[in-house]
Amino acid sequence: MNAPTVPLPAGLCRRHAFAALGLGLGLTALAFAALASIPRGLHEFVYYSFPSYDATLEPLPFAPMNGFTPEQLSSHLARLVLLAPGCILVGVGIAPLLAGRKTRPSFSWRPIALTSCLLVATAAAWVFRGTPVQDDEPTYLMQASALAEGRLFDPPVPIGNRWSENFTVFTGSGTTGKYLFGTPFVLSLGLRLEVPLLPHVLLVFATLYFMFKAAHAAGATLTATIGVALLAVSPQFVFTSATPTSQAPALAAIAVAVWAAGRGGDFSGFIAGSALGAAFTCRPQMAVPCGLAIILPALWRDRRFVLATIMAGVPWLLMVLLYDAALTAHALRLPWDAFSVERYGFGWWSLRETGYYFHPVKAVLNVGSVLIRLNGWGLGWPLSLAGPVAWFAFGRPARAAVAPWAWIAVATFAFQFAYYSVGTSETGAIYHHAVLPFIALSTAAVLEHLGSGRYRYLAAGVAVSCAALGTGSFLVEHAARLRRLAEFISEPVRVAKAEAQIPALVFLEPHFAGRLPVGWVFGPPERLRGPYEPIVIYPAGREKASDALRESMSHRQCYYEYYDYAQARYVLTSCTKMKRLHEGFLEDSTLLRYPHPESADGRFPRWIEGGWRSAFRWVPLLSR
Repeated sequence: MNAPTVPLPAGLCRRHAFAALGLGLGLTALAFAALASIPRGLHEFVYYSFPSYDATLEPLPFAPMNGFTPEQLSSHLARLVLLAPGCILVGVGIAPLLAGRKTRPSFSWRPIALTSCLLVATAAAWVFRGTPVQDDEPTYLMQASALAEGRLFDPPVPIGNRWSENFTVFTGSGTTGKYLFGTPFVLSLGLRLEVPLLPHVLLVFATLYFMFKAAHAAGATLTATIGVALLAVSPQFVFTSATPTSQAPALAAIAVAVWAAGRGGDFSGFIAGSALGAAFTCRPQMAVPCGLAIILPALWRDRRFVLATIMAGVPWLLMVLLYDAALTAHALRLPWDAFSVERYGFGWWSLRETGYYFHPVKAVLNVGSVLIRLNGWGLGWPLSLAGPVAWFAFGRPARAAVAPWAWIAVATFAFQFAYYSVGTSETGAIYHHAVLPFIALSTAAVLEHLGSGRYRYLAAGVAVSCAALGTGSFLVEHAARLRRLAEFISEPVRVAKAEAQIPALVFLEPHFAGRLPVGWVFGPPERLRGPYEPIVIYPAGREKASDALRESMSHRQCYYEYYDYAQARYVLTSCTKMKRLHEGFLEDSTLLRYPHPESADGRFPRWIEGGWRSAFRWVPLLSR
């Protein structure tokens, strides 16, 4: 009989393993009970905090933009405190079962990549169902719709007739979103087939393919395969790729550049430069640090590759400059800068009118928030960052395969350090999306390293338990959470489509008195406004802008939609009532009722007066 290769004496192994398994399952049950005790409902998603927007940025930890909602942080802590030791003990318990296998399991990256594509498609179709969870998404789709119809921008709007809408920019050349053309172009390919996220599914496969090819070429085939498996089911990778945002196409392009950099030479430099240029048109703040992390190490070993990379990137930069000039009349002024509300950015500064002060200490605190998010969202494991830490501790195994992504991770953190925000947290640490391949590959390299020693069955057992109990439960928890959020956000669109007589023009109340501010979608959740759309939705508010839109679409039935707090539902009514109701909303501050069950008047943030404690009822000390 073959004795299992574990650090315990062979005669005691199974007895200890059964004890560990029982204790681990008990802790896991407690963890799931703690997660189930977290209150769920509309109050989870009311992020905007009065009296200042900057209450979403500070104070930490309970700031929904730079920190966490109480429900989110409670989930992270329950997984760290209860599920992490539970998974480790369960892994110890199942180690003898793995030791009993006579053959080493083998698997291919291809079915794993296809499984990831299926997960992304399922998330898009079943979880989000075409509903945005932040204002960026309808903006990208609005730009994609124009490109799909053969236009760079929608027609310009006279200054007096412009409406107020998050991330929509108006210039003398046209009306569009604040983003460059890369991601909208990718989405426009899917819009032509009425499946805008179809390219994202294909890009998921491309990301995993080139990540595997790069690591395989570096001589780490097993690390590459395990890394693909870990990234394929990463909650952040899956859910972010299922939204019409820029992270998926940018990461796919960066994966191509990493693969090309490993090959070296002129032609590979041309591929890398083209890929980085494409990534820049999708997400500049992701492409710049990643590009530097790829190019700078090559200066000492392959200058011809660097020269070819730069030359191949020049045409993409020229396209961006031409696009800027066409929209903003200035080649160096990005569309982002034309959005008047964009007041923040990089650097240390203060904003007196809001009272928000950004300085290095807050930057360090923001990094802490990102690390907590990545520790959960990165792999779905309760200790997703254990792999990168162990990779350094064990002397960086499979260094040639992991190091390129390690430099990208370092560059990403360095670049984002001086930025005032870490981004929304609906699908993870999205501003640090390029760090995910490093987390996956470093963890895979550690598992392969341990697999050649006496702890291989323990390592395999812990990995299996973390994937099954950690990643599996994380995907389920946040799929349910995101579906609830999508239901709340899509409600005004569903009401309009159910009750309006088409073709219809709907003015949706944007002010919080007449609109329930759910999630990070403050503008209309749907902004496809082509001439053949059965229903087009615009924000209400500016009388002259509304009158101009009604006149230009006189063939459409006109409606006004607002949230009736007394009836707790959206109401679709005639446009003739719009001005009267809108003025009433602005005058009657008592209508600003938020569903905060912990606060006395339902208006203030959940963390005021200790209301956040209800999300931590699983902690006995706080539940007294």
